[in-house]
Amino acid sequence: MPSIEIHIPVGPSPDFLLRVHYLAASIAMYSGIPEGHYKIVVTVGDERPVDLDRLCPWAGLYPLEWRWVPENEWRERGIFATAYSRFRYPFDCDAVVMLDADLLVTGSLMEILQTVAGTLRFHAIPAPYSPFFCDPPCLEVRSPADWWATVFSLAGLAQPRLSMEHLSWPWVKTQSSPYLEQMQYSPPYANAGVIIGSAETMRRIGACIYEDLDTVNSVFRHQLSGQIALSLAIARQGLEWAPLPLRYNVPNVHYFHEFYPEEVADIRVLHFLQITEVDRIADFQTIAAVERLFNRPGLSPLNAFLVQHLRAVHTGRILKDLGLVV
Repeated sequence: MPSIEIHIPVGPSPDFLLRVHYLAASIAMYSGIPEGHYKIVVTVGDERPVDLDRLCPWAGLYPLEWRWVPENEWRERGIFATAYSRFRYPFDCDAVVMLDADLLVTGSLMEILQTVAGTLRFHAIPAPYSPFFCDPPCLEVRSPADWWATVFSLAGLAQPRLSMEHLSWPWVKTQSSPYLEQMQYSPPYANAGVIIGSAETMRRIGACIYEDLDTVNSVFRHQLSGQIALSLAIARQGLEWAPLPLRYNVPNVHYFHEFYPEEVADIRVLHFLQITEVDRIADFQTIAAVERLFNRPGLSPLNAFLVQHLRAVHTGRILKDLGLVV
């Protein structure tokens, strides 16, 4: 049985901390990882550290450790440090799982976790969209292919092969966008919500991730800069790009239900990043706010699935953790 570290980046706001509680409970209930074989490390970034043990007394019920982003890194890099300082840790395990906080585990992760120890594979789903599709003003400067060529050249890397198809291409191709024909493929470019690999894979990313992030931010400072930096790090370190099946990181976007029915029928991790029906901030301010979700009408199939599993985690662990039921 591999030893596993699960790393989650957050800020100390009420919604982040409540989402971590539900995520930790869902890992315990659904991941299939035996107790005693994993620990959860929550990396917290903010200007002023707060007493998380006081705010989150439930954390002692889980194999959970809080780590604050070093002050100098937070001051220099802000939220990028919260997300990417995780790769710079001295991992003491066989397998590492990087998770965003807006996730719920709904099925076993063991099938993939048992395969990564001792490899240099970088497991993640292909990002649904090109980063340049998500930032239309950048297309007034250069095309997606030219953007990729520019950042790889600035990083001192060979020109990339645009060989990875984006998961949302079946929808994107119906949209209107400059350079639409270039939105189908990118170099290996991950959605960073779920990343799985060996400890050595993560160490190699950590060895250069800040350098590569600085390179990207020098020409394209965007909320997706970190994911582009991961593409540079994968190439720089000679890692094997190993796409995860979508079931390990299903966004709660309606057309994934239509385009990938077999994957959606076996969801292991649901990513509630789309906020039209379920708002990861407003709906996670308090336990009462989460409970109001349970009776929300008119949800799409993926959000109905999310609420169903939130309710199961709520009644199965959360209320007991908080001493609200015996």
